[in-house]
Amino acid sequence: MATRTAVKFAPAPAAPVEGRKTPAVKVWAAVGAFWFAVTAYAWAHWIASGHVKSSPTGPTEVPTWHLVAARSWEVIMVVGGLTAVYFFLVRPWRRERRLTFDGMFLLGWLATWAIQDPLVNYTRQWFNYSSAFLDFGCPQCHIPGWQAPNGYRMAEPILFDFGAYALFLVGGCLLCNLVMRKAKQRWPQLGTFGLIMVAFGTMVAADVVMELTWLRFGLYTYSGSIPWLTLFHGHYYQYPIYEGIFWGANWSAMACLRYFRNDKGQSLAERGADELRLSPKRQAALRLVALCGIMNTIYFGMYIVPSQWFGTHAGNFPQDILDRSYLTNGMCGLGSDQACPGPRVPMPPGPDAAHATPDGRMIAPEGLPVQIRK
Repeated sequence: MATRTAVKFAPAPAAPVEGRKTPAVKVWAAVGAFWFAVTAYAWAHWIASGHVKSSPTGPTEVPTWHLVAARSWEVIMVVGGLTAVYFFLVRPWRRERRLTFDGMFLLGWLATWAIQDPLVNYTRQWFNYSSAFLDFGCPQCHIPGWQAPNGYRMAEPILFDFGAYALFLVGGCLLCNLVMRKAKQRWPQLGTFGLIMVAFGTMVAADVVMELTWLRFGLYTYSGSIPWLTLFHGHYYQYPIYEGIFWGANWSAMACLRYFRNDKGQSLAERGADELRLSPKRQAALRLVALCGIMNTIYFGMYIVPSQWFGTHAGNFPQDILDRSYLTNGMCGLGSDQACPGPRVPMPPGPDAAHATPDGRMIAPEGLPVQIRK
């Protein structure tokens, strides 16, 4: 009788278990939550510090033409900003009872203003708005680690910036997307990189036109700039060429964020939102926070970070600006105890550091450590 041999079969290898990927919307929502926390801290500190007051115009009399220009642009910006809010937020909500992408995009731009608009001055002052604008100081300048002296005096124009961000910056992105679509139709072979370059060129050109107009009105000034990289150097309306490059990069990146969306209408920051078990309202809130997160990060990386190097390597403020104290906001120069920044002016590492005065003296703070033997 034959003997039966038991055959043992090796167990089939277990199928690899794929790790669950965190949806992009959750990652960017966490980043957005961070930016909101920093914003809340800065604004709360601004209120608690007692700095909620208008920036000083200084001893220089504000010219009538300049006051008229500032008030006129405030009216334009309020009307334009409210119009943008109606078309992108109010009307879609009334029709569809939901927050559209462009509505969130507008809110995202306003969120970047709420914390980053004056951060080019974080390490050293080189940009100022006119004190002729309606302002209540600079809430964003209370961000942790702020270095430039007297930052709280910067004139952050509430009405002008509302319209600039809600109308011009959002509208600029829409215009850029239109140019990108036309370019794709004209040159079908254009890939992603080509379209990004089209966006960059469009926004650099738009920035040059927009800013040269506002600078001639004296609405703000790039007080400190690198002379050989500056158009109209020596005048209050001087324009650093690198401003157009870095702001153009930031602006075009925002336009590309809007343009390159998937078939569900989701931007890079919103991917995966539809896979989460959330009510429509909570899903919309998560998408909004995520969009604010990526827009703040783009703004910071594309514009604020490189601006620090150029600001700390800028030349002297032109006399054309030093003679107009309403363009220095009492942060430096006339009406302050701080000399305006320049290559031969020490850069104070904070508000209580030793510093030069406008009349050429050096001020040492109390309690300065003695560094020589007696």
